[in-house]
Amino acid sequence: NFLVRFNELQLLIVLTFDTGQFTSQLEC
Repeated sequence: NFLVRFNELQLLIVLTFDTGQFTSQLEC
């Protein structure tokens, strides 16, 4: 249960990081 929750959190972080980089590239 804890591992699954941790996996979801990691995925969310990776997704937010990807979108952040995407917006940064769009701004340039």
